Amino acid sequence: MDNKKLRVVVADDHPMWLLMLASILGANCEVVATAADGKSALQYVSRFDPDVVVLDLCMPGLSGLEVTRELMSNGPRPAVVICSAHALPDIIEAIREAGASGFVSKHCCAQDLLPAIEAAASGRYFFPAQPVMA
Repeated sequence: MDNKKLRVVVADDHPMWLLMLASILGANCEVVATAADGKSALQYVSRFDPDVVVLDLCMPGLSGLEVTRELMSNGPRPAVVICSAHALPDIIEAIREAGASGFVSKHCCAQDLLPAIEAAASGRYFFPAQPVMA
């Protein structure tokens, strides 16, 4: 990664998680917007043109999967990393199929979120070899 900070939109419907995710990224990335739901996340992506979007899997209105599918159906798009406490293999497969570049378990986000963001921004994938069962 070069000296330019990655521009990131973060969306999570739980204020504590939203604050924590933004805090983890704050020193190394430019968090251009935070959203409490999927619809707002889409609006912020359109407005701020981030490099990466970090989405909670379960949010009111549009889920992280629905937002990912919407982003993947449009032209040039940011990379997507889904962050969730739900880490069952079928959920992770659905995340892959939706077009996300990575998945981070909320149980491991302090150590895995930044590497996942950097991988996604570089066109690589970041998925756990053995999902954390939640």
